[in-house]
Amino acid sequence: MELTSPVGVDHFTAALRVIATISRTTEKNMLIDSHCHLDFPELNEDLPALLARAREAGVGLMVTISTRVAKFADLKEIVETHD
Repeated sequence: MELTSPVGVDHFTAALRVIATISRTTEKNMLIDSHCHLDFPELNEDLPALLARAREAGVGLMVTISTRVAKFADLKEIVETHD
């Protein structure tokens, strides 16, 4: 999935990107975590296991929310590492 900076991207465009991603999936009964913070420091050590548990529970898509634009590079790294 392509990840671009949230700066200058309106919410409608971002929502369309999420919908396009969902429509490309072959799994029709997946869960979507629409608001998570995968960059929180307390998740660092356990992030791979957390993502595995989410997948096992049927979560097919997670929308991780940035609380600061300055942290966007950290989120991008998480997404690219754990796509």
